[in-house]
Amino acid sequence: MIDHSNFHTIVSDSKPMQERLAQRGAELRTQLSAQGYEVNEEDLLQSNSFRIYVISGVEDVGDPKVELIAALPQIKKAQETRKLAAALADKNSPESFKEANRIANLKPHERLSFAREIAKIAPSVEKTELTPKEYAERLEIVNRMPRSMRIDKARELGVAG
Repeated sequence: MIDHSNFHTIVSDSKPMQERLAQRGAELRTQLSAQGYEVNEEDLLQSNSFRIYVISGVEDVGDPKVELIAALPQIKKAQETRKLAAALADKNSPESFKEANRIANLKPHERLSFAREIAKIAPSVEKTELTPKEYAERLEIVNRMPRSMRIDKARELGVAG
């Protein structure tokens, strides 16, 4: 990470710069968090156009949001995870098969770590209460499946564990 101590020294001497830093920083953090990316104040300083705006007040230098998305490793990782989750969600796509094979070749601890990352961004599933008759019907469907497909089908139908 780059040392921004000179930048902090310059900004600390000017009230307008401090205001621009706080105001634009809050805006960018809000915009990025709306997209699912968490950044702190030091992360914002990775953007050249953000630092130029804070010092000069000129807004037309570049797009700090684009720069941050390209520069920050946590955002890149989140984008890759989202892309992978989308590929895995469409079970019939070629990307899904390719990624499933790649995941299958990972070491067990890497698979668990990956699964935890995917679970963080996966949409939450609302549990619906099934009547005993519906539950029995769904279990019967699962039991008719080949053993290798039962767990997936049970999860799909909402009767897994």
